[in-house]
Amino acid sequence: MRYFALLSILFCAVAVMPLMADDTEAAAPVEKVSAADKRAEKKDAALWYKDYMDKKKKAATALKKVKDEKSAAKAVKLMSELYGLSGKGKQTAMGEVGEAKKPENPAIDELMTRNEKKIEKLNAAIEKEKSRIDKADLLDDDLNECIEKAYE
Repeated sequence: MRYFALLSILFCAVAVMPLMADDTEAAAPVEKVSAADKRAEKKDAALWYKDYMDKKKKAATALKKVKDEKSAAKAVKLMSELYGLSGKGKQTAMGEVGEAKKPENPAIDELMTRNEKKIEKLNAAIEKEKSRIDKADLLDDDLNECIEKAYE
C-alpha cells in the first residue's frame, strides 16, 4: 500500500513540474537535421567532388598534350572553360558568369580529407607537367593562371 502511495505522489510531482517551471528561461532551440537532409548534403558533396576531380584530371591531361605554342593555346582555352576563366564578368540571362566557388558543406570537407592522397597525386602530376612546360619555354601568363586555378 505504501508503494502505491509513493508512486502516486511521484506521479503527481512529475505531472505538476512542467506547470511550475519558470517560463523566463527558454531553452535554446535545437536545430534538427533530418536524415533526408543529410543524404542530400552527402549527395551534393559527392557530385561536387566528382566534378572537382574530373576538372583536375582534364587539366592534367591537357597539360600532358602541350608540345608547342599551338597546343599550349589549346590547353589555355580548355582550362579556361573548365575553370570559368574565359567568361569573367560576362552577363547571361541567368546572371553573371564567374568562377565557381567551393560550397560550404561539411560533407565536402570530409570527402576532401578522406581523399587527400588522390588530390595530392593529381597536383603532383600537374606540377610535373608545369615544370616540363616551363623548361620548354612555353609557359605564358595565361597558361600559368590556368595551372594555378587547377591547384585550388
